[in-house]
Amino acid sequence: MTGCKTSYLIKLVQKSLPFRLFLNRALIYIKSKRGDNLENLISLSYKELPPKGLLTDFVKCFWWADNPTDITEEFTILPDGCFGVIFQFHGSQLQTVFLKGIWTKPFEIIIPPNSTFYAIRFKPLAAESILLFRINEIVDQNMELEEFFWEINALNFNDLNRFSDLLTAKILSVYEANGKVDERKKKLFDILFETKGSLSVDNISKSLFWSDRQINRYFTHMFGLSLKSYCNILKVYSSYSQIARGDFYPEQDYYDQAHFIKNVRQYTGTNPKKLYANKKDRFIQLAILDKK
Repeated sequence: MTGCKTSYLIKLVQKSLPFRLFLNRALIYIKSKRGDNLENLISLSYKELPPKGLLTDFVKCFWWADNPTDITEEFTILPDGCFGVIFQFHGSQLQTVFLKGIWTKPFEIIIPPNSTFYAIRFKPLAAESILLFRINEIVDQNMELEEFFWEINALNFNDLNRFSDLLTAKILSVYEANGKVDERKKKLFDILFETKGSLSVDNISKSLFWSDRQINRYFTHMFGLSLKSYCNILKVYSSYSQIARGDFYPEQDYYDQAHFIKNVRQYTGTNPKKLYANKKDRFIQLAILDKK
């Protein structure tokens, strides 16, 4: 997006941080290798709050994760079609702020000892409407932001509710200052999320009176991937709940089971059965979905 503001951007980094952690409140038990490959069960605390009102077009959720132990924990996050801003704290001290781009493959998450994460999981429309810049260069990567991004270091909060209230006010102020969102783009994402990526690019184009070439140019320029790739990510993401139940036959619009398995493997690095087998100790989305 030509002319986008990029004052918040500092540098690309390769650190992995959690982004897709969603649950109203739960304790998830994950196996962690320690010492001489001995496996112990540890507990991580998670909580999520949904956005309200206007923010539902731009925000999927606000989330919080806490690792109160003295052990660094690791697990895997799978592609879900969103991006996010993550604030890492050690005690009450802000350590780092990261922008996580849309990812097309699984990545390993590292939660340092005695650390807390507060974060916002954004829908793609927020990139140009709220953050005011493209995220096309950080597909499968993180971007480090300045510590005074959105003046987070000056805000006073110690729980997710307060964090959500403060950041909601900040996001709304940014949105109001930048004017209205492109209605055609808003409708595009409404269609994508409602259909879970199952509608063909041609049908999406016809419903919007927007050529597939122009839509793909927009997606590549803004997000760094094609519309078809994004649809496939949403389709695979929507299948996680059935995989968590042990159902390996496709419920979405796939040609057959072989096509389903191929797409799941492309974006998760493994097949549905192995995802299910490792849901308790590696793939946190499936572990959470299994408890719903």
